[in-house]
Amino acid sequence: QQKLNEANNERQEVDNGQQQKLNEANNERQEVDNGQQQKLNEANNERQEVDNGQQQKLNEANNERQEVDNGQQQKLNEANNERQEVDNGQQELLKKINESTNRESTVKRLLEDVYSKENARGILNKIKPEDYNLSSNELINKIIKAGIDYSEENNSKYKVFASVPKANITLKSEYNIGNSLVVRSDKVIKPEDYVNYPEGYHVQSYVSKGKEYPSLDDIVKKRVTGSYKITYRLLDSKDEPVYGEDGQAIVRSLNVYFYNPEPALDIIKEIEEDIDENNYQNGEEIKEGLEKIKNELERPTKIPDVPALIDEINNKKNQLENLDTTAPDAPKVKDTESGSKKITGEGSEPGNDITVTFPSGKTSQGKVGQDGQWEVDVPAGEELKPGDKVTAKETDPSGNESSSGTGNVIDTTAPDAPKVKDTESGSKKITGEGSEPGNDITVTFPSGKTSQGKVGQDGQWEVDVPAGEELKPGDKVTAKETDPSGNESSLPNTGKTKGDFANVILFILGLVLLFKRK
Repeated sequence: QQKLNEANNERQEVDNGQQQKLNEANNERQEVDNGQQQKLNEANNERQEVDNGQQQKLNEANNERQEVDNGQQQKLNEANNERQEVDNGQQELLKKINESTNRESTVKRLLEDVYSKENARGILNKIKPEDYNLSSNELINKIIKAGIDYSEENNSKYKVFASVPKANITLKSEYNIGNSLVVRSDKVIKPEDYVNYPEGYHVQSYVSKGKEYPSLDDIVKKRVTGSYKITYRLLDSKDEPVYGEDGQAIVRSLNVYFYNPEPALDIIKEIEEDIDENNYQNGEEIKEGLEKIKNELERPTKIPDVPALIDEINNKKNQLENLDTTAPDAPKVKDTESGSKKITGEGSEPGNDITVTFPSGKTSQGKVGQDGQWEVDVPAGEELKPGDKVTAKETDPSGNESSSGTGNVIDTTAPDAPKVKDTESGSKKITGEGSEPGNDITVTFPSGKTSQGKVGQDGQWEVDVPAGEELKPGDKVTAKETDPSGNESSLPNTGKTKGDFANVILFILGLVLLFKRK
C-alpha cells in the first residue's frame, strides 16, 4: 500500500509538473495575444487620430467658408442698409425741395441740419447756382455727387444717415412746467442744461418765433418775455448729426416761455430793506408773504404772471403798519369821593386802555371814550377812605404805556360847626368842641383877627387870643371847622365874653352917677 501511495504521489507530481508547464505555455500564449491586441489598439488609435485630424481640418475649412459667407452677407446687408438710408434721405430731400419756394436756402438749411457747418459749406461750394434750376430729382443727384466728391477729397465716407438706437432729447422734469420750458431772461441762458440726451453726445439749439430768430445774448440783453420755440439737434463728438432708428435726424422743438422777474425782485428787496431799517408792527408777517412770492418767481410751478405778482407785492407794501413807540401822556384822575364806586378821569386818545390801581393793589380796566373821558369800577370789597390815592396808566394799541396819573380820595361833606365855649373877659384862650379829631379850627375875634388850632383826639380844641386883642363882656367870637378835604363848616358857632359880678355892679353904678349929674 505504501508503495502504491508513493507511486500515486510520483504520478501526481508528474501531472502537476505537466500542468505547470501547460499553464506556463498558456501564459506565454496570452502574453503574445495581449501584445498583438495592444499593437492592434495602437494602430487603431493612430488611425482614429488621423481621422480626427482630417475631420478637424475639414471643420475648420467649413468654418472658414461659413465666416466668409457671413462676412459677405453682412457686407451685403450693410450695403443694402446704406442703400436704403440713401433712398430714405433722398426721399426726405425730395419732399423738402418740392415744398420749398427758395431751393438754395432750403438746401443750405437741410445740409446744416444734417452736417456740421464746415461740412455743409464744403458740400454747398460744389453745387453750382444753375443746379438749383434743375428738376428736384436732378438737384438731389447733384447734392449727392457734391457730397461724395467732398467726402473723397477729405478722405471721409459720405453717409446720409448714421442711426443711434433709442437716442432722444427730452425736457428735464424740473424745467417742465405745463409741458413748457420756463426760463428767466435776466440771467445767462444755457439750453443744454434744460434737456436730457445720451451720454457722449451734445446738443445744438436755436430759439425762434415765426420768422424771428433771437440770439441768447439778445434775449438776456433785452430781457425778452413771452412764448417762443427752442429747437435742439443731437450731435456726436465730431459735431455730426445723430439719427434715430427711423432714419431721421434727432431734432426736437420745445415750447419755451421767457420771463423777467427782475422788476418784482427789486421791489421785494426794497421792501425788505425798509422793514429791516424801520419799526413795523407787522413787518415779519409781510416778509413771510414776500418770501412766498419770491419763491414763485425764482422756482415757478406755473408760468409766472410778473405784472400780477408786482401788484400783489405792492399790496403787501401797503399793508405795512407803523410801529408806534411813543407812549401816551399820563391820564388825569379826578379826585374821588370816599365810598364812591367809580373812578373817572381824562385820557390822551380815544380807544386807549386805562388801568387803575387801588390802595389794596387791586386793579380795574377801562377805555378812553370818544369824548376823551374814562371811568372804571371800584373793585368789590375796595373801600376808599379820605386821603387814599389811586393811580392810573394809559396804554395805546402799540403797547406803549404812559407814566402814572394820581387822584385823591376826598370827603366833600362839611363838618358840623364847632362848639365855642363862653369865655371870660380878658381871657387869653378860646376853647370849644369840634366834630372830628384833626380838623382845623379858625376863630375870628371882634377885631377881625383870627387864630387857628386843631381838634384834639378828645374832640376838644383851643386857640390863643391874638396879642392886643382885649375881650370885653358881651364880645362875640366865631369859630369854623375845616376837614382835611377842605370842607368848611357852613354855620360858624358864636361864643360870648362874660364879666365877673363885681365888675357888673361897678358898671351899673357908674351909669347911675352919670345920669344924676345930667
